[in-house]
Amino acid sequence: MQKVNILGTDYVILTHKISEDFDSISIKNDTADVILMPSDDGICKVICYEHQKKKYSVNVSDNTLKLIPVDTRKWYEHISFFSFENPKITLFLPKSQYNTFTAHQDTGNIQIPKDFKFNSLDISTSTGNVTNLASVTETVKIKTSTGNIKTKDISAKNIDLSVSTGKVTAANIIADGDIKINVSTGKTDLTDIKCKNIISNGDTGSMSLKNVIADEKFSIKRSTGNVNFDGCDAAELFIETDT
Repeated sequence: MQKVNILGTDYVILTHKISEDFDSISIKNDTADVILMPSDDGICKVICYEHQKKKYSVNVSDNTLKLIPVDTRKWYEHISFFSFENPKITLFLPKSQYNTFTAHQDTGNIQIPKDFKFNSLDISTSTGNVTNLASVTETVKIKTSTGNIKTKDISAKNIDLSVSTGKVTAANIIADGDIKINVSTGKTDLTDIKCKNIISNGDTGSMSLKNVIADEKFSIKRSTGNVNFDGCDAAELFIETDT
């Protein structure tokens, strides 16, 4: 049994093998990085960092692979110093296409590679970066409080990205519908994008658009920050900045 120590806490790395079939994935997590990987042997495995007072329930119900933390720590045992390394949850998935992927967590990064495709994707995290390279049939929805969002080389019907403090980077994207981006404080970079509408609201932060084409309109509002265009076009442009 492999062990690892992170900031004085001893974790064991446990493998949960899943034999049931499923079409959706649901993750509720507090503090761990979540990584999706294609399975090289056709078997679904979920590898988790666990310790005596923090384990995971991993099972299939309602045609959904569900991962839920079972945490018996006292409130004061959750206090820890900042670390560049988090515990990890790695999902090795046997199929390339699934119905829905849902992940809601407190602290930790989420990485979804280009090997997968979903009908819908819904991610929210308080502190952590989200990288999505998977295409989606319907809607991509990603929300972070403190952390960056990066998505590229994908197609989707609609894309909804939201950050409180962090950077949004989107590149090489085709969307049949709207791309919505909301930021409180942070920079937005859009490159090589085709969509129906670009709709973006923000308080503080600049926005850069390069080779972005909208069939209908750009609607961009900022309180403080520059909006820069390079090789962009739309039938209608509405740009408003205060400072």
